[in-house]
Amino acid sequence: MKITLHTSPVETENELCLISELFEAGLDYLYIQKPDLDDFSLVDFTEQIPEKYWEKCIASSLIITKEFDLAGYHFTQDIISKNNLYNQKILDWLHQNNKISSVTANSVKDLQEYIKSFKQILLLPSISVQKNLNYSGSFILSAKDNKINFKTVLKQNYNGIDISDILWQHDNSQDAISQFIELRTNLKHID
Repeated sequence: MKITLHTSPVETENELCLISELFEAGLDYLYIQKPDLDDFSLVDFTEQIPEKYWEKCIASSLIITKEFDLAGYHFTQDIISKNNLYNQKILDWLHQNNKISSVTANSVKDLQEYIKSFKQILLLPSISVQKNLNYSGSFILSAKDNKINFKTVLKQNYNGIDISDILWQHDNSQDAISQFIELRTNLKHID
């Protein structure tokens, strides 16, 4: 089971150091989402992530995805609601270049629509995945707290878990690393 993380939604001290430590501890994917940064600032931020981790990063900026040859691109709800023809061109480019196309499903209706096109779908805990869905991509559960029943998560057909809401609630980076290692250990015991 994969573990994913979104960058902190607010400016966080030592965030880049923490991200590197998490990658070293086994983080599978990092979603680079900094809505308050313009493209130039986002370039500066991404350049500070060690290059060896870029293949594990997914950005919500197509410019950043292409510029740094990242693992993939995350379609925000704002992008999804706009130009469908252009979105299809982006999806085609991503899939032709073996990149991850990612989106967040906020409802069962979204989920049913997105399984046709996206390789990775982030799901809120309120949306359960049924075994009979014909989908070759990955479902990532957005974990809201650290009381996760991992066996239930596996039974519900999830391929990964996003720990952003759990991790960024820690004030201390060592607490965040400890929390991550505990989650990773729990996952290894049931994989």
